[in-house]
Amino acid sequence: MVELIARKSGHRAINDEIRAQWQIGIETDPERFDILFYAPKLIATTVVESSEVPLFGELQADNYELEYKAAEKLIAVEVPSSEYDSFGVDENGENVDVDALLLRINSVAVVERSVIELLTENELGEDVLQRWYVLKIDSYGSNSVASIFTLIPFNDAEDLNITP
Repeated sequence: MVELIARKSGHRAINDEIRAQWQIGIETDPERFDILFYAPKLIATTVVESSEVPLFGELQADNYELEYKAAEKLIAVEVPSSEYDSFGVDENGENVDVDALLLRINSVAVVERSVIELLTENELGEDVLQRWYVLKIDSYGSNSVASIFTLIPFNDAEDLNITP
């Protein structure tokens, strides 16, 4: 029998160290801020049958009924980017400006479909609560040692369906 050396063999220790340094970098960054993280719990999945074209195109093909776990306080740092200046598409196929927020977050527990709440100072110097939806996660390194989270505005006026 031929012996094979596994891909990424022996990487765990260095990955754990890089991940820890990534999180320390977030937690000590002078531009850091607090966020509330709501982890999703999938309740049901149904296929959406609709002849209407959504305003910004379909984000996911399925309709998910979600509940969210209680909030967990985390730390985040904004990642400056102009990559998403024309992120959305309207019903005519035209690009429209949709705010996207890129964050580094000090937790590996954040997954797609999570909800993030944070305070942002407006032009009057007042703190305004904003709610964001985690659309995409770009992970880097072997075994995802660092991640950049792409968030879009979560404009659902209803309260989150939070369960313990």
